Amino acid sequence: MSNEQPWSPQNHPGPPPYGYPGGPGYSGPQPPMGPPLAEWWERLVARIIDGAVFMVANIIVSSILFALFVPLFAVSAYGVLAGPGLFLLYLVNWVVAGLLYAGYDYFLHARSGQTLGKMAMKIRVAGVDGRPLSQQVLLRRAAAYPGAFALIGLLAGLSWSAATLGMLLAVGLSVADGVPVITDQRLRQALHDRFAGTVVIKAP
Repeated sequence: MSNEQPWSPQNHPGPPPYGYPGGPGYSGPQPPMGPPLAEWWERLVARIIDGAVFMVANIIVSSILFALFVPLFAVSAYGVLAGPGLFLLYLVNWVVAGLLYAGYDYFLHARSGQTLGKMAMKIRVAGVDGRPLSQQVLLRRAAAYPGAFALIGLLAGLSWSAATLGMLLAVGLSVADGVPVITDQRLRQALHDRFAGTVVIKAP
């Protein structure tokens, strides 16, 4: 029985063998050179921090929207929230929130490759091929997640049952998007990373 260890940069000098990422015969995305990939838990904590920051911002925006529009079309004769106007208000609020979150994601990554959560965890977004991130790549990434929440909002504002379904879809999307970070042992890409061609690495 052979004691030869599988190829890795640490135990085998020289270029990778045929078919291995970075070697001849490999046509898939190349792993980034330089800083190591971020751990899944670092990305999770960064996302929680970003979510908390955005939750505060969304409460402020929602309060403004409700203060402006509830008296106009969402108050019944009994002085309570009711009617189609109420669902329209929820729809607008959810869509605006999704667009704001996508804008937050895009503009901060365009500035430094880091959101506030990533700054706290000392990780950042990078191109899977090591090239600088373009605006197109960052727009694709932000549109896939969290921008998809804006589309869910179009459904959630239709009725109470649709709002419940929208919440379930939002949770399901977050879980489905994040699971590959744990299962993808090579590049640790979330679904929106694969869509945009990005990875998350430890900040130097």
